[in-house]
Amino acid sequence: MQKTTKEERLECSICWEPFNVFENVPYVLWCGHTICKYCLLGLQRAVVIKSSGFPFQLPFFVTCPWCNMLSLRLVRNGAIKFPSKNYYLLWMVESMNGSRSDNKRITSEQREV
Repeated sequence: MQKTTKEERLECSICWEPFNVFENVPYVLWCGHTICKYCLLGLQRAVVIKSSGFPFQLPFFVTCPWCNMLSLRLVRNGAIKFPSKNYYLLWMVESMNGSRSDNKRITSEQREV
């Protein structure tokens, strides 16, 4: 079954897990791409190759899987401090979940009448 465009925007494009408010929270990178918390934590540190040809890792940066732009990633005690959550996408998830429960409630009320 093919998913609609609206549903595709509400899941992580790396692991395909749906975003939610509690566990699989969406985070937006500096480039504007959004990934879930677990994929963000799973990204390797950014590797930069100097002109001398020797690669080195940047300790607080990750590379976007789509456009290769660097983004800051700060994690303290297992909690992501930066980048920030994608609050617009969280709002969409909440509104979809709310509308689904409202639709279920209306449907059950209609059945009772």
